[in-house]
Amino acid sequence: MSVKAATPGPVLWVLSGILCACTLAALLVTAVQIKARKMAARYGERIETVPAAPDGGAAELVIRRGQSARVEHLRLSFPESSDTLEVRDAQERALVRFTGLQTGQERGWQELRLKLLEVRKDELRLAAEFLPGSPCYGSGIYVALKTGLRIDFPGGRRATVVLWDPPTARIKVESSTQAEEQSIAPEESRPILGLTLTLHRGELSISE
Repeated sequence: MSVKAATPGPVLWVLSGILCACTLAALLVTAVQIKARKMAARYGERIETVPAAPDGGAAELVIRRGQSARVEHLRLSFPESSDTLEVRDAQERALVRFTGLQTGQERGWQELRLKLLEVRKDELRLAAEFLPGSPCYGSGIYVALKTGLRIDFPGGRRATVVLWDPPTARIKVESSTQAEEQSIAPEESRPILGLTLTLHRGELSISE
């Protein structure tokens, strides 16, 4: 009597599909990391991965001039050519370049919050942590503009990109007592409620 092999059921096919998807995702992440390291090596950069704090709090790191450090899916860089702190995503796209760095200040790109523990000519000492749901924070040149992007400042002030319609932007600045909304054209600078906003080549520079 012949015995027929059992036909795989739908549950087995689903599990196989999930396993394949997880494998492909892991390979993609590895490929992106390898490409980033090759590009960094080509330009003489050194990238260090910062381990997460064991208690889930802020992790301290030191970035020397011309070097980079990875914090989860983001990369922080302290360029040779400028006194800025740059944040890039996993695809190496620039998100923001923080400017006017001083010891004790804070900066943030969405959920990533950074405290500048010490700012020196040749290195930065930072504390980095992720605060889900947080807006951006502090002075900088915001590259990855989009409608709804919010940037908070000390004293309760905040700037929101009400509309990003390249090459122009409409920005609303609010304080505890006032609110003002203005459109900014390319190469135009506007003072709004104590903040200076400049739109240059699709990037928004904002400072106190």
